[in-house]
Amino acid sequence: MSGPVSTFGLLCCLLILALGDVPRAHAGEWRLRPSLGVTQRYSDNVNAAPSGAEQSEFITSINTGVSLAGQGGRANVRANYNAQSYYFLGSERDNRVTHFLSSGLQTEIIRNLFFVDANATMAPTLINNTGRITNQNYLGIDQNRANVLNYGFTPRLQHRFGSWATATASASFRDTTASREDDNEGPNLAGSGNNSNYNARLASGRRFTSFDWAVDFSERSFTADSSGEESTLRNTQLQLGYRPNRKLRLNSSVGVESNDFVGNRRNNNGSGTWSVGANYNPTPRTNLAGSYGRRPFGETKNFDFSHRFRRAVINGSYREDYRTTSEILQEQQIYRTVDEFGQPLEELLDPTELVDPELPINNLSLTDDVFISRNFQVSIGYRYRLNSYSLGIFRSEQESSRTENTEEALGTNFRWSRPISPRSMASLSIVRQERRGSARRGSLQALFISPRLTYRLGQHVNMSFGYSYSENSSDTGEFDFQENSAAATLSYAF
Repeated sequence: MSGPVSTFGLLCCLLILALGDVPRAHAGEWRLRPSLGVTQRYSDNVNAAPSGAEQSEFITSINTGVSLAGQGGRANVRANYNAQSYYFLGSERDNRVTHFLSSGLQTEIIRNLFFVDANATMAPTLINNTGRITNQNYLGIDQNRANVLNYGFTPRLQHRFGSWATATASASFRDTTASREDDNEGPNLAGSGNNSNYNARLASGRRFTSFDWAVDFSERSFTADSSGEESTLRNTQLQLGYRPNRKLRLNSSVGVESNDFVGNRRNNNGSGTWSVGANYNPTPRTNLAGSYGRRPFGETKNFDFSHRFRRAVINGSYREDYRTTSEILQEQQIYRTVDEFGQPLEELLDPTELVDPELPINNLSLTDDVFISRNFQVSIGYRYRLNSYSLGIFRSEQESSRTENTEEALGTNFRWSRPISPRSMASLSIVRQERRGSARRGSLQALFISPRLTYRLGQHVNMSFGYSYSENSSDTGEFDFQENSAAATLSYAF
């Protein structure tokens, strides 16, 4: 990787290759929708200040965005972008522009052999786990908010040895940059750096029915911008599976894993690994999977479950793994990619979603350390008549391999929507979180409530009215605040 310019140029070349397939695609497979929105908002505490220091403010925001989705002969592209320009009419806060981007490109360069994936994201994120937080972009928590840019590409090779085996190999190169929102010209924050990941896999083919096998190798390297520290995670595994019947599959693995992080103080930089587990599918709508084993950081457990009812779906998972902040930031999504039932969204985003997205606030503190990540999450989607409900529950924990400090966040996310007429839609979002950290003593509780009413004025024009309530409560009282705001938005989709 020779830097952001060459990487951005490569992404553009890949996009040109993808768009070159447009003439071979069927009409209607490529969709482009620019949009423009204007929001007028009133906030009674625009700087998220503690009681007695509140400052009210009228805020105007202008949003220019574009959504793109398409599929050509050998390419699949999806992108959503929005530039949100804020103008504060009476306070001392500087006017600013925030960029939101979520994009992905998959191309098949040589049929059935060589593939290239590329993506880029831009969005604000949190800096400290127990600092002041909010999912509203206009609120002034600049000292605890960073602007993050991620971009990279992954070339992949795949070859089938008849029905005996399939070989795959990939190399991923990514760059992550996090800078303070109030000091974009300053030094990069923790979590910024370059990633290079290499993976190779040889797996059994269709000829193996009851027994199957695979050999995996992976190497994940990260070089931090702020400290210059390097970390390399390597993992080699032999995986064996046995399927006694169509509903049950038994799994096992043995291998070697190492964590060569320069600051590692846990004496766990390399050892053998093993795991045993099973996948159980009692019905086509139910899946249960779990494993137990040992890795350099100790005993480890993982599980997944899902079940689909006629009107509802439930999914859950628990994961333990070595991770870095850069990897976590690469996975953040600012815009929805699936519906309440976990199905990929086929249509372009509604302009009202593009104009005023909720910020991602599930990450913990930014750090250059390699840490042990333990994540539990459950999501439930339900539809009844005209109502759509979704409920998410999560618990995230990261334990530093340098200091053994542990941070955690627990939260719930509830969303409801319902059309109340052929032209209008009502929705409600409630987010509740509790955060604890050992690096910074104490805990923080946060609550965000946002009802909204959207009305379609015409084929391309939407009007929405919204209210939001934000609250932080900390043990020390340092980050306490309450804020109410009301907003009206007019958006036009070209």
